[in-house]
Amino acid sequence: MSVALCKRCLRRAPRRVLIILFFCVLSLLLSWTREPAFGVDKDTVPLLETSHNRSSRSMYYAKLSINDTEIERKVSLFLQSYDENCRNKTTNLAHSNSDILCSCVPPGLGGSFVPDTTVWPWATLADRHRELAVGGRWRPGACTARQRIAIVIPFRDRDEHLRILLQNLHPVLQRQQLEYQVFVVEQAFPHIFNKAALMNIGFHEAKKSIPFDCIVFHDVDMLPADDRQPYTCFQSPVHLGAYVDKYKYGGLYVPMFGGVAAFTKQQFEDVNGFSNSFFGWGGEDDDMRLRIASARLNIYRHPVEVSRYRMLQHRRDHRNPTNPFRGVAYRYRPTVYARNGVNSIKYKTHAYEEKPLYTWLLVEPVSSVSNYTLHTGTCKEATMATLRVPIHKCAEACDAHARCTAFVFDNGIWCFLKRWPCPDPLPSPSQRLYVSKTNKGRQDTNVLSKYRRRLGDCVGGDIGANVGVNTATACAHRCDDDVRCVGFVFAATLSTKCYLKMASCAVMAPKDGATMYDSINQTQSHFDVLSGYRRRPGDCGGGDIGSVPGVETETACARICDHFVGCDGFVFVPSQITKCYLKKASCAKTRPREGTKMYDRISRSRQHTDVLSKYRRRLGDCIGGDIGSVSDVNNAESCAHICENVAECVGFMFVTSSATKCYLKMASCAVPLPRDDAMMYDNINTVDNDLPRASDTTEDSVSRYRSRPGDCPGDDIKGSEVSDINECAKLCDHTPNCVAFSYIVVQSDYCWLKKASCNMTAPILGVTTFDHL
Repeated sequence: MSVALCKRCLRRAPRRVLIILFFCVLSLLLSWTREPAFGVDKDTVPLLETSHNRSSRSMYYAKLSINDTEIERKVSLFLQSYDENCRNKTTNLAHSNSDILCSCVPPGLGGSFVPDTTVWPWATLADRHRELAVGGRWRPGACTARQRIAIVIPFRDRDEHLRILLQNLHPVLQRQQLEYQVFVVEQAFPHIFNKAALMNIGFHEAKKSIPFDCIVFHDVDMLPADDRQPYTCFQSPVHLGAYVDKYKYGGLYVPMFGGVAAFTKQQFEDVNGFSNSFFGWGGEDDDMRLRIASARLNIYRHPVEVSRYRMLQHRRDHRNPTNPFRGVAYRYRPTVYARNGVNSIKYKTHAYEEKPLYTWLLVEPVSSVSNYTLHTGTCKEATMATLRVPIHKCAEACDAHARCTAFVFDNGIWCFLKRWPCPDPLPSPSQRLYVSKTNKGRQDTNVLSKYRRRLGDCVGGDIGANVGVNTATACAHRCDDDVRCVGFVFAATLSTKCYLKMASCAVMAPKDGATMYDSINQTQSHFDVLSGYRRRPGDCGGGDIGSVPGVETETACARICDHFVGCDGFVFVPSQITKCYLKKASCAKTRPREGTKMYDRISRSRQHTDVLSKYRRRLGDCIGGDIGSVSDVNNAESCAHICENVAECVGFMFVTSSATKCYLKMASCAVPLPRDDAMMYDNINTVDNDLPRASDTTEDSVSRYRSRPGDCPGDDIKGSEVSDINECAKLCDHTPNCVAFSYIVVQSDYCWLKKASCNMTAPILGVTTFDHL
């Protein structure tokens, strides 16, 4: 009866009423599942609003599905382990022996708490925190702090969040009895936010104000929710803000390195700080994670039971758009890390004020664009490269190119690098010309002085025609930028005027309006160019850098090899369309091939017979520690040469029976596994002093390890069941990259081998960590 009645009502109800009813039901469902403000779990809100009692903490950790007793036990073990490490590794060296040091775990800590999100006026906050010295400074009065802390908060247009953070952060730092100063670094210009650059600036400014032992970079929307989370530094960078309520206290934020992070002064300089190139949202956290790995440092995180944060919700800042080029942060770029960071940051300080709760800095990160003078209009000629990058990246690309003297930026996206600026820029509504303020690059008036002129045309030896080049000067620049080019013909009467040449000629062919320009430095004789190479008939298989199309002579191929870093020689095959093949390694014996010649660079080819003398050979296979395999390498000498040119390579394995024979290694091993077709080559200068010997392995293998209670999370190589602790130590001795292991006694003995240790173990019953002495 009721079902039939509902059907009749629905048929008679207007469509508009049904639509409204649908959305009401949908809103009701969403309100049941949506988390409340600031991402706090709806089930924990009633209890979170009470005082720091055990019942509230039990509900606070409800997501872990662990009872209150288990949480307290884990926290107690962590604090015990932290106290031991802290007392043994005090970093504040300014105190005298007579100073009374503060406790590593002060008695006044309250544990987990609900952050106060009330937005109080600044005057009220200043009145509540009268204990602070001007500039947001504080130090304990009854004891000497073990570490001095600089808190750096990158900031813009988040006044309410800043008030909420400071009213929660100051009490936490004071209960931990730390000497500290808070710096708020605000960006004045440019309009796109650059958080990483502000943190680099904060590092430099903090050094001027306080001789800190530890610097903590703190997002303004991250509120600490447990005062047992130590705001201190140790031997590894510490990711304090790993567990956030917005990401369910794990998941997305744990593998990153953002939110809240702590470094010692030396650690931050070792990783060269943050990148200065991330304008807009995203990228700097992932880039920092790879910088830390590049500096051979580990990332430490405190246990989730004490390391929890509440993230304030906010609207997206329209002046901080998503960085469209943030994907570059996922690439491992060690050369970029060395030159772009805290050592290269340039900035202007517009204001400096010591306020009651913090020290305020209004700064302007100065990018590479400031090295260029802006001109209206555009330049059509002399384009070296076209890039799709933001303007600061465009300026950096021009800075990095030895021949770039200007660039044109179009519509906020496209970048055109220029060999030289136009004397008269063409008007353009969307394009702007930026000219370098320095005298970098080549002068327009001097480029033709490098060439000898002859009237007429030089037939043959063409690289190709350059469309749109209308002056001999522009054609000369094109020739300078092509390593194959030894000259060019400029035909003033033709529509296409510039023709680059890879070979000159002795006799010119008459042609009206044509002039041959021979490069004075490049037009060497055939004998002069090839005299640096030893010629052998036949082909050297493997070791290829790549083929060079359009090369017609051995001279041109040799000249390209001369200009190519890592080229040890080349194979020239005159019977093929593509004739020139550059080689990064030669071979002891060539393979017969009609018309083919192998050219070995004399200055390098003589070293081929001696290169293996740098390596110690051992029969067998070293498992792990691979950099990668190199295909088309058919002898150990070639593999050794490739290893010599890879910075991380300390040896290689050569497998005679495999199609891919060469395997580069970043770490060796004590005892290779038996294998008749494999030979391990260890670089004597790199690994011989540090390599553990097989003779070192005794029955009491564990005596070479230092034990600590608890577990080192992460950095696992592998795990396996063992009969006893000595077997676990032997496994570590014979495994490449193993520097520690965790020994677990539960129902049976289990061993986890580690490629990196940690400064402080996570307290887990039944687990002991052993570090190699």
